Amino acid sequence: MSIMKKITQLLLSSLSCVIMAAQTTPSLSLTEKALQTASGKSIEAVFGTLTVPENRNAPNSRSIDLAFVQLKSTSPTPKAPLVYLEGGPGGSSTGYADSPGALEGWYPLLQVCDLIFLDQRGTGESGGNLRYASENPMPEDFFADQEKAITHLYQLIKKAQPAIKKRGVDLRGYTSVESADDINDLRIAMGWEKISLLGFSYGSHLALATIRRHEEHLENVVTIGVEGLDETFKYPLNMDVQMQKLGLMVKEDPGVAGMIPDWEELVEKALARLEASPMQVEIYDRQQKQPRTVSVGKWGLSYILRRDIGDASDLPVFPKLLHSIANGESHVLQWFVQKRWGFHGINLMSQLMDGASGASPERWAMIKAQAKRSQFGAMANTGWPELYEVLEVEDLGEEFRAPLISPVRILMLTGSLDWNTPPYQAERLRFGLPNSSHIIVENAGHEQILPQPHVQRAILTFLMGQNVKSEQISLPKMKFVPIKGFAEAANHPSSTLSQWLFHLSKTEGLEKAIAAYQTSKTGVSAKWLERELEQVARRLVQWRRPSEALAFLELNAKEHPTSSRAHVKLAEAYQQNQQNELAVAHYRKALSINPEQAGIKEKLSTLEKR
Repeated sequence: MSIMKKITQLLLSSLSCVIMAAQTTPSLSLTEKALQTASGKSIEAVFGTLTVPENRNAPNSRSIDLAFVQLKSTSPTPKAPLVYLEGGPGGSSTGYADSPGALEGWYPLLQVCDLIFLDQRGTGESGGNLRYASENPMPEDFFADQEKAITHLYQLIKKAQPAIKKRGVDLRGYTSVESADDINDLRIAMGWEKISLLGFSYGSHLALATIRRHEEHLENVVTIGVEGLDETFKYPLNMDVQMQKLGLMVKEDPGVAGMIPDWEELVEKALARLEASPMQVEIYDRQQKQPRTVSVGKWGLSYILRRDIGDASDLPVFPKLLHSIANGESHVLQWFVQKRWGFHGINLMSQLMDGASGASPERWAMIKAQAKRSQFGAMANTGWPELYEVLEVEDLGEEFRAPLISPVRILMLTGSLDWNTPPYQAERLRFGLPNSSHIIVENAGHEQILPQPHVQRAILTFLMGQNVKSEQISLPKMKFVPIKGFAEAANHPSSTLSQWLFHLSKTEGLEKAIAAYQTSKTGVSAKWLERELEQVARRLVQWRRPSEALAFLELNAKEHPTSSRAHVKLAEAYQQNQQNELAVAHYRKALSINPEQAGIKEKLSTLEKR
C-alpha cells in the first residue's frame, strides 16, 4: 500500500469516527446460552446485538441493531474468531444456532476457532426491515410475458420504497461498504485484535469488500464461490456455456444419451415450442390459498433455467425437463413453476446491495454486447440495468470495483458446475492476491461445496495456518434423472412417482393414476413406494381433492399392510372424514404392528369413548 493511500485511509477513518461519534453511542448486549448439536455435543454460545449507525455518511443517521451468535471454540488456544457471511444478498445466519442439525454440521470448525453467525443489516434478526408484502397477486402470465413480468417487478419496487422509508429506513445505508464496516465494528466491540471471514456466494463479495477496507484486521479469509467487486452482474454468454457443458455431460451418460441424440436441438425445440404456444400449468397459490392456472412461455422457461442452472441439485433433471416440454408434457415444468411462484412481495436488500455495488462501464458494455448473442438474451441479469430507473440507490463507484490487491491470506473454493460464481472468477482475482489458494471442487454446483467433509477438512487445515495448495476435491459424477420411468438413485422432486401420479389424477382421473402406479412400482423399494403414495395424498389434500387423497392412502395401506405408518395415515384421514369406525380399525392395526405408540393409543382411546 502506498504512503499516500495510507494517509488517505487514515483521514477517511478519522472523519468516519467523528461522524459516528455524532450519530450514536455504540451499544453491545450479550447473553450466554448453552446449545446442543443433534448428537448431543455441548456448545457454549453468546447471543448478542450491536448498535451501529444505519448510514455512516449521514450525520443524523438513526441506529440499528445487528444480531449475532458466537459459538465458543473447543480449543484451549483458538485462532481468530471466524465470522460467517451468508449469501443472497438477503440471507441470514443466526437461525443456524436454533437448529441442532445445523450445529452438528458447523461443529468441526470449533476445533480451531470461535464461529460467529452474523445477520447482516437488513436481514434476519438485525435491524433495517427491507421487506414489503403486496396484496396484489402475481399476473397469471408472469411466466409467459417478459414485459409484464418486468413491469410487475418495477411496480413492486416503486410501491416498496416509500412504504419502507415510512418505517424510518434510510435506503442509502444498505451497501456492501456499510456491511463491511459493521463487521469491523463488531470486531472492535468484542475486543478482537483480528478476525477471519467465511463468505458464501454474495458473502464472498462482502468478504472482499471487507478486505479492501479492513485488511489489517483480517487473519484469514475463506470464500465459497467468488463474486468479485466488479462481478455482481453476470456475463450472459456464461449461461450458454453452462448449457453446452451440460450437453457434453448428457452425451457421456448412457442412461439419457440414447433419448437425446442432439442436446442443442432439444434446447432449441423446447424454447421454440413454448414461444409458439405457451403451456398451461396449474399451481397452488399460497397467497390466495387456491389453485391457479398460469401460462408459461419461452421467457418463463428461460427464467427457470437461469435461476437453477448453477445448482447441481436441479441440473440432473434439466434433460428430462426439456425433453418433456419438447414432447408436450407439463408435469416436470409444473414443479419448477410452483417453486418460483410467489412473487407477491419483495425484499429490497438484494436490489439495494447489488445496485450499489453496480458494474463498471466496461462490464456493462460487455454484458449488453453478449446479451445480443446469447440464446437467452439478457436473462442473466433480469431487469438490470433498467432497474436503476426506479431504484433509489447510490453507486459505490469505480474505486470500490477496482482490482483488489492485498497480502491477506485467502482460500477460495469454487464448483466446476457453478454458473453463479464460476471458477475463472477466482483465478482472475488471484492475480492481485499473492497469498491465495484456489480449490476447484469437481462436479459441485453453487450450493454443494460447504457441506462436503473434504471441504470442511481443507478449511480447517487452512485456518490452522497450513498450506492447502495441493488439495484436490472431487464429488461423484452427477446422475441424470431418467427421461422415462423412475429411479431411487437418481431422483428429483419434479420427477418423482408422486409428482407423476398427482399430475395424472388431476388431468386424466383417479383410475388412470392408480393404473399408472401399478405399472411403475417394479424395480424400487417398498419404503420408497410408501413414501411416494403418502406424498401424493398430501398434495391432493392441499389442492382440496380429499376423496382422491383418501383413495391413495387406502392404496398405500393395502400395498404395505405391515407398515404401521401407512395405517396411521389412513386412520387419520378417516377420522378427519368422520368415518370413525374405519379410523378405529386402522389405529388398532397400527398398534398391532407397533404397540409402542403412545400418541396413537390416546387417539384410539378418544375415538372409542365416542
